[in-house]
Amino acid sequence: SLFIAYCGIVGFVGLMVPHFVRLLGLRSGFERLLASFLSGAATLTLAQFLATWTLYPTQLPVGVITGLIGAPAFLALLWRSRSVRG
Repeated sequence: SLFIAYCGIVGFVGLMVPHFVRLLGLRSGFERLLASFLSGAATLTLAQFLATWTLYPTQLPVGVITGLIGAPAFLALLWRSRSVRG
């Protein structure tokens, strides 16, 4: 989407992580917001760790890691939403 093109990995995390948190079934808006904050931070921390240590001593851009995680995740959410709608 255009938002991801302008914002990069922060836009990815801002769009995808709350969708996954919503799938956890949290009821309260505050719980979902807090879980989104913590999950987004954990996602970027894990992506940074993988980008740093995957091809050590070189470092991959974090966007490569989030893209490798995000593309299949986006397709899974898209496929799930189409199968729910019928």
